This record gives sequence, structure tokens and C-alpha cells, in this order.
Amino acid sequence: MSKGIYKIENRLNGKVYIGSSLDIEKRLKQHKQDLKENIHHSYKLQNDFNEFGVYVFSFDTIEQIECSKTELLVREQYYIDKYNSYLDGYNCCEYSVNPKYTKSKIIPPKPKREIFNYVKIPREIIYDKEMNDKRVMIFSYLCARRSLDDTVAFSTTELCHWSKLKPNYRDGKINQKYYEVLLLLSHYGYFEECPDFESCLLENTNSEKYRIVKLNIDKFEPNENFAMIYFDEIEKILNFKTELENIDIDLKRMSSAYILLVLSYIRVNLNRQTDKPLCCYRYIKTIHEDIGLSERYISRVIEILDKLNIVKSVKMKRIRYEESGASKFLTTPTVFADYRKLTKNLLGVVEIDKNYDYREEIKKQIEIIKNRFSKRE
Repeated sequence: MSKGIYKIENRLNGKVYIGSSLDIEKRLKQHKQDLKENIHHSYKLQNDFNEFGVYVFSFDTIEQIECSKTELLVREQYYIDKYNSYLDGYNCCEYSVNPKYTKSKIIPPKPKREIFNYVKIPREIIYDKEMNDKRVMIFSYLCARRSLDDTVAFSTTELCHWSKLKPNYRDGKINQKYYEVLLLLSHYGYFEECPDFESCLLENTNSEKYRIVKLNIDKFEPNENFAMIYFDEIEKILNFKTELENIDIDLKRMSSAYILLVLSYIRVNLNRQTDKPLCCYRYIKTIHEDIGLSERYISRVIEILDKLNIVKSVKMKRIRYEESGASKFLTTPTVFADYRKLTKNLLGVVEIDKNYDYREEIKKQIEIIKNRFSKRE
């Protein structure tokens, strides 16, 4: 049994993953097993492993050392910095969580979101208008930060930075909105353990104090009635202003929280039956009534989702019909379909379905709707 620092390296592009262990051989064996089962905690490493295969990667010890666990983390941090494995590699944590090494204060681990490559947003969260419009954002954050023991360590400052917003503790501002959602989640039984969020609402500072919640996994991993959002989509949405900076589109006063809320609504209502188009269709007014976001913002979000190549949509033209000798028009809904469809191959690896075409799905759905309207005339 050897103690020290190890490296997993992609020999094609030179990217590495750095780790430390009290038993390197056992730890590397676990890495290999997780990668083969497509459940590795580093989504960056998992994606490249799925693309290039096991034979491209080397699993090596780079330093054996007899020391305490704290000293081991110091050496791990040294190699993370040396190989730049956080910014240009496979490490998903910038720091090895060691107060003796970090230049400022202890920074907790980056998200354990890579345990899964998507989050499940329960329908009851999406439709719960008692919660504010940050509800899907907060739920996604908790899933992204979930550690192996189903706990999440966070501060309001860090949470705001994750969501690309500036912390603000004043009444009615972002800090309070986040705590309001967390408070309701605690009332709804989404946490097994959590701090007193009512007291947190009274904070008069942008706190960097880390709090810990333990997730109720039965709530966070529903088996039905949920919207699935992939982490690469969340990254796009969190960085939507950068993603769309060269596109002529109105982004003023737009929030990634709005985009996630509307996306989750569309996803939870998408048809998944293979004998029907993989679409959903809704009136903008209906979406407003269901989730509480204004029709104006919903329309703008739909355009953003289209430009981000996440969800494509077509606003149907009004259908003209004759009644008592007069021409009248039926208002028609907007039809939505995912830009891509992900599926598992025979090896259980998630990949893009090359046979899927959102244009064909939307076309089939529009024809079905037209036929229904024609029967009503």
C-alpha cells in the first residue's frame, strides 16, 4: 500500500487529473471502475474517457510520500497548480481544501455534480409559484454541489458567484430570495439536516460563512414527474451573456434563473412516448399561469433557448376558418422540441442520437395540431 500523489493523463491532449490517496493502487482501481461505469465524479475526465477510450489514458504515481493527510493535501495542491489541472485539465476542484496551502481562506470543494451528468427538477418545484423565480436555479445548484455523502456546503456569496450574480443582503434582494427558496425547500422536506434559514433571512451582510445541508435523496432523485437538464446546458445558461454576445438579441434584465425555470417547464411537459412527436406545445399565457413568470420574459427566454441551441420552437400561425359566413381565426400554441436527443448506446454510454431531427418532430406535431383544429371547425 503506497501513499502519495497520482496522475491520470490523456496521452493525446496532455490533460491530467491530479489526486492524492493513502492507498494509491486502490484509489486508481476505483477511478478506472467509475470511468468504465460512466459515473466518474469528474465530468471532464468522463467525457474524454467516453470519447477516446481507456487505452489513451495512463494511471501513474508521481510522488510517494510518508506524511499526514494534511501534508498530503499540500502536495496535491502543488501538483494541481503545476499541471494547471483545474483550468486546463480534468480536476473539477480548484483547491485541495487545505488551509495551509490556500493563499486566502479555505475554499470548499467545487461541485460534485459530476456524480451524474444531469439534474432532475421535480414538477412540484417547477409549478410552485409560492417559491420565487430562483427556485430551479437553487435546486440545480444543490444538485451540482452535492458531495458523495449527499451534503452541500455553501455560502450565499459563493452561491451568488456560481449563478453569476452579485451578492446583496438588502431587503428583497438576491440573498433573501435565495434564502426564501431554501426555507421553503426545508419546509417541504427536501433536507434531512439544515440550518435555521429563517435566521439567515435576517443577515445584514454578504456572508462567506459556509453552511451545510444534507439532502433528502428521495426528493432529489424522483423517479417520475421531473425535468431533466444536463450540466453542459446549465453551463451555457449560466454564461448566456457570453454565449450570445455576438448575436443580436435583447438580454437586458434577463436572468439565468428565468431561463432555467422556463426550460424546466418545457422539459417536464415534453412527450417521451416514441409513437408521438417528441414535443410539447403551450400558449405563452398558459406558461405564465403555470409558473408565474411574465409573458414578456417567457417570450424572450424562448428566443434565448433557441439561440443557445437547447430548445427549438415554432410559433404556429393562426388558423383561419369560416363560421356563419364570416372569417374567423383560431389562436394556436408554440411548439417546442429539444435541439438534441441523448441516448445510451449498447455500452451504456450517453451519446447524441444522430437519427433525431427536431425539425421533423416539430413538423409532425404541427400537423397533428392542425388536424385537431380542423375537426373542431
